[in-house]
Amino acid sequence: MTMAFRKDTDQVVERGVGEIAPMPTGRLRYKVVDEAALLLAYESHLRLLEDRQKATVDTYTSHVKGFCRWLAETHPSVMLSDVTKLQVRAFLLQEANRGLKPCTRSTELFALRSFYKFLIAEGLSDDNPAALVTLPSPVRPRVEFYSDPEADAIIEWAAAQPGVRWQVGRVMLLTFRFCGLRANELVTLSTSEVDLDARRISLVGKGPQGSRGPYSSRSGHCASRVPGRCAAEAPGVGVPFR
Repeated sequence: MTMAFRKDTDQVVERGVGEIAPMPTGRLRYKVVDEAALLLAYESHLRLLEDRQKATVDTYTSHVKGFCRWLAETHPSVMLSDVTKLQVRAFLLQEANRGLKPCTRSTELFALRSFYKFLIAEGLSDDNPAALVTLPSPVRPRVEFYSDPEADAIIEWAAAQPGVRWQVGRVMLLTFRFCGLRANELVTLSTSEVDLDARRISLVGKGPQGSRGPYSSRSGHCASRVPGRCAAEAPGVGVPFR
């Protein structure tokens, strides 16, 4: 797909086979912008200027691509800089009809707001229609916490299981409980991020800034006793300290 930006005096022609046809947009400095190049520029903007994490960049660009496809199919004569809040709402309604959850639709809206901020900064749009759209706050699932006795029972059960796999599992559970890590931080933890002597974990968590946290002496004692062959003998459990 090609996204075109034209001056008010440009003639609008129909799209032919193998032909790039400018479509009406509004008072913009550029005539034709290739979609792939524009999305690549947006991705670079997220990574370099907003310092977004890769997962966020991938999610936002995926949602923006989905919106561009929807716009081309349902409103082929409307360009990005002509989009109104009504069309943004129509897109989100279609996503709801497809079965997307409120949290996902909320992320789509955040992605479109970010994309239009980028277009405005680049002089490719005058307005941010997504900023005029609001959605109800998604209902967050209730988080149930294990009590201390329940957590102890889980760890004791893991300790009683035979084999290297559950030696690893016990270390993971102890680290998860006493070190305050998120689940994704725990399963991707490497040996270079763990200092058993200083009882400290250094890692990059959710966000661009590094963080450090204390490492439980109980977890460290158990980790030091886990054989080095764990990675080979306990596949599929998110081996700690790879």
